[in-house]
Amino acid sequence: MTMTQDIEGRNGTSAPENQVFKGPNILTMDIVTTITNLCLGALAFGAFTYASMIINILPQYGAHIILVAFGYVIIVSQAVLSLTTSGWGRSLKQPQRRTAHFALQVLGCTAAISGGIVAIANSNPNAKKSVHGVMGITTLSVTMLTLLGGIFSYLFPESKVKVIKIVHSILGSITLILAFTTVLIALHRVPDTRMPWAYTVCAIVALIGILLSPALNHFRRLTR
Repeated sequence: MTMTQDIEGRNGTSAPENQVFKGPNILTMDIVTTITNLCLGALAFGAFTYASMIINILPQYGAHIILVAFGYVIIVSQAVLSLTTSGWGRSLKQPQRRTAHFALQVLGCTAAISGGIVAIANSNPNAKKSVHGVMGITTLSVTMLTLLGGIFSYLFPESKVKVIKIVHSILGSITLILAFTTVLIALHRVPDTRMPWAYTVCAIVALIGILLSPALNHFRRLTR
């Protein structure tokens, strides 16, 4: 989740604020982004459907699922996509993109952290030691670090400590991978799920679509 990645032009330099992105490469990225959003929608639908099945019986776990899916799958994912050259944020100027990205980051992380706290507060010791429980607690911890890095990057945009921004970006990417894996573990345990593999495919495709641009930006930064 590259919370502070720069918008790159084709030659690796920062693109002008009002630049209209055109060309076959951008068209390809537009297609990738569209497929990514479809997969994100499928994952969110699966999670919300699961929550609706149990919320009347176990309201705290239903709330946990809704908050986590809303936070990670919908909001944090869009926070990353808002900074890509094919994302919805490309029509905004650079300061507006940063503000929108930061606001989505805070909203998404806050929702996800709240969902994690709800689960921890209402889980028994055995549940916390399960694969899903351990993954969830790990994801929650990394999310907090990522959020702190994002706040630092937003408040100090001209900071010369580039390593902090790079580490924050890498931590964000790890957070999304852990979050999607944790969501998948939960979805694969849903009773009467006829196509659990479909969720796995959607998660993998979505992660590739979300993290492709940040990965390219990391490579450009390291090779400059």
